[in-house]
Amino acid sequence: VSFGVRNFENTEKGLKEIYRVLKPGGLLTILEFSHPTSFPMKQLYHIYFTVICPLAGRIISKNDRAYTYLHESVAAFPSGQNFVNILNKTGFKKYLMESTKLRHFYHIQRLKIILVILILTGAGKASGQALNKPFYDYDRFIHFGFTLGFNYSTLKYNFSNTWYHQHPADTIMRVSAQGTAGFSLGVVSDLHLGPPKSFLRDHFDLRFIPTLVLTERDLVYTMKDSSIETKKIESAFVDAPVLLKMKSDRFGNIRFYVIGGAEYSYDLSSTAGAAVNPSNPKIALAPSNISYQYGVGLDMYFPYFKFSPEIKISQGLNNVLAPQNTIYTNIFSRLRSNFVYFSLYFEG
Repeated sequence: VSFGVRNFENTEKGLKEIYRVLKPGGLLTILEFSHPTSFPMKQLYHIYFTVICPLAGRIISKNDRAYTYLHESVAAFPSGQNFVNILNKTGFKKYLMESTKLRHFYHIQRLKIILVILILTGAGKASGQALNKPFYDYDRFIHFGFTLGFNYSTLKYNFSNTWYHQHPADTIMRVSAQGTAGFSLGVVSDLHLGPPKSFLRDHFDLRFIPTLVLTERDLVYTMKDSSIETKKIESAFVDAPVLLKMKSDRFGNIRFYVIGGAEYSYDLSSTAGAAVNPSNPKIALAPSNISYQYGVGLDMYFPYFKFSPEIKISQGLNNVLAPQNTIYTNIFSRLRSNFVYFSLYFEG
């Protein structure tokens, strides 16, 4: 049953009927949507189903209600262990539950992915190949594009005096910061500096790249009784970096560059100033973050666009710890946000 069980009027009764007609030793396979729980898939999933799908339905089919129902039916469907419990209740005793992950997508699409990588990496290697976009830096004063990519974020911390002067009754024995993969999507504005055909124009650009960054950081506490407590910090940043791009000479359709500058970020998900739940206190971070950035990349010129893979490091400068007077925050004097970005740029 593919994407149909969630449409049963009564899930339990429907599964009981399937069990009744299934021959002894028969196999039931169910393919259904689930609810992502990790960052950033959870946020992207929510945006796709609540914004993109209804909008597409309104534009293409003139019936956004049909696409709104899709999200409602998925949200109401008992996924994961809850669905397994229903299967057990209706008579199914042996089961295997498998979630689709990126490795499954790669296994299915690996030939296409490898082919695209070979095409991209071979953009400027062919001997005698025509020079793509030879006047790219001269035909316009400014170029635009978009970027998408992944990020890895973690927190750098400094302990406070509270940590160093703990008494025997204190409960936290050890703490570590862990990061997870996130997602980035932005718009590129690239300003070419200097007059045409000058050294400045050939080798320097000023870039402004407003970007939406979804990420998650974890603070993992080892308690006195050896139990582990994890405090998740989910963030949705609006980044505003201003970067200077320094480019090498072109080698056919390839050019190396380094980049550096400063960035201001605002966390739309910040809970700083919110009331603290005594039974389950969360870690709150201040919304504003200032950082410096540096990285390297490769411009690859194609007939109709420029493609640039880039790796960039971002080091936070300001303290983003929001005081809450809990055992989880009092041990810190300072928290800073650090990022590693892998981005793909597409510019016309």
